[in-house]
Amino acid sequence: MRDKIPFGFGLYKRKASEVLQRGYGVCWGKALLLTALLRCNRIPARFGSIPVKSSFIAPAIGTWSVLAKNPFNHCLNIAWLNDRWTVLDVALDRRTYETFSYRPE
Repeated sequence: MRDKIPFGFGLYKRKASEVLQRGYGVCWGKALLLTALLRCNRIPARFGSIPVKSSFIAPAIGTWSVLAKNPFNHCLNIAWLNDRWTVLDVALDRRTYETFSYRPE
């Protein structure tokens, strides 16, 4: 799902079904969708968040990142896998991850 539903900006409080229909979403929507999919498959899952500096999203939205709360809440999942709670983060698809991770030499 991480790469099939790419990271993309829009309204952040979308229903899981809307994210699936649109084919993209921000961390909130993608985490909500994954929670729904996990639960449909009888895997216990929760929606979670962690504080992240607003500068983290600068590669995606440029100077607009100064308008984000600092820190802002990045949404992710917590699922019961292999007999333990595991943190899952599907927000960034591979292409977006590489953009965020790019460090000029």
